[in-house]
Amino acid sequence: MKDSKEAAQAMSDFVNNMTCDIDGFVKGMIAEHRTLQQTFTNLCFAWIRKSAERYEQGNYDGRNEYSCKKCAEIVKHVELFDGPFI
Repeated sequence: MKDSKEAAQAMSDFVNNMTCDIDGFVKGMIAEHRTLQQTFTNLCFAWIRKSAERYEQGNYDGRNEYSCKKCAEIVKHVELFDGPFI
């Protein structure tokens, strides 16, 4: 994988399947190096913040309303920060 667009496409391909193995993905990430886990968490936080922002702007529809709304609730109640690279 060469860039972020390819990574995003790979993740889209993975989740665009009603039988995507979320538990298997999580188990795979837990087995990765701790620094990579930290970086992945930062990526997830960035996604949550952006989805919350889209919810606040009304930039969603019925297909992603639930996830954007839940992200907005998370941001409202939890301080999300980018952790240090160690």
